[in-house]
Amino acid sequence: MSGGAGLSLAGVTVRYGETVAVDDVSLEVAPGEIVALLGPSGCGKSTLLRAIAGLEPLAAGSVAAGGRLLDGVPTHERDLGLMFQEHVLFDHLDVAGNVAYGPARQGRSAGERADRVAELLALVGLDGFGGRRVASLSGGEAQRVALARALAPSPSLVMLDEPLGALDRSRRDELTAVLRRVLTGLGQTALHVTHDQTEAFAVADRVAVMRDGRLVQVAPPEVVWRSPADRFVAEFVGHRNLVDGDGRLEIWPERAVWLAGADGEGRTGTVAAARFDDGEWVHEVRLDDGSVVVTRGARASAVGSSVSVSIEPEAVLVVSPPA
Repeated sequence: MSGGAGLSLAGVTVRYGETVAVDDVSLEVAPGEIVALLGPSGCGKSTLLRAIAGLEPLAAGSVAAGGRLLDGVPTHERDLGLMFQEHVLFDHLDVAGNVAYGPARQGRSAGERADRVAELLALVGLDGFGGRRVASLSGGEAQRVALARALAPSPSLVMLDEPLGALDRSRRDELTAVLRRVLTGLGQTALHVTHDQTEAFAVADRVAVMRDGRLVQVAPPEVVWRSPADRFVAEFVGHRNLVDGDGRLEIWPERAVWLAGADGEGRTGTVAAARFDDGEWVHEVRLDDGSVVVTRGARASAVGSSVSVSIEPEAVLVVSPPA
């Protein structure tokens, strides 16, 4: 069984001169839980990961993992597994040698190393790849090996920093499923950094959304999607229909919005753009109050035409009062 002792961050702050890169972050990751740090580039998520690993000094706060305080503990003694976008496999070793590297440094016997390599290669879908040269691997295969290598020493915590960012969408979707299956199968405590909300939602038990060095919402994926904390979170996770209404900010799910002629019921506006996508007509409609909403349906409306937009009241998601 892999790591399951959890992670505790208390008031973690990282500064570069006068710039605060990570601002008073506190977070508890339960044993065996997968938490995704989700946010735009430059929000501090990778810096936070580096601080947990001991690669960035803390200006304030503390980090505990595997049941022990890590203040002052060197990176190589923190019992962490690390996986990055650039997999950086050892070219002079074959696949089995790469995966066995960590257990070998721990002093495990040859038999134990061989068993661990076989177990992990099977888990990541590379059974029989042990003798392959690293240079012969595809990008997706190399990332699977990198994942197996990070997990091989049975770390208390594995941290993944944009591990799928260099892959194309089809490979990324495939590896996302592998990540979730492998981490949950091992009961592995994990912190997964990404800017991709689809990836975060698919991999994680909870999603921690970051902005400007701070956590703005930490919740299960379905809660972040259905009840975003504010407009920033709503927009970042992919909601496009944000409409001010009756003193509150509303989300109108695209598939719950109807488009009708100008004399129909609902709010009126003008079709700003139309395209055929995935078997449906997608329209961007600029409402008379300036809001822009997206609708999907079987029929097309011409750009520039006057239309009305309506929605089921029970489909509306309330975000927060507008700023």
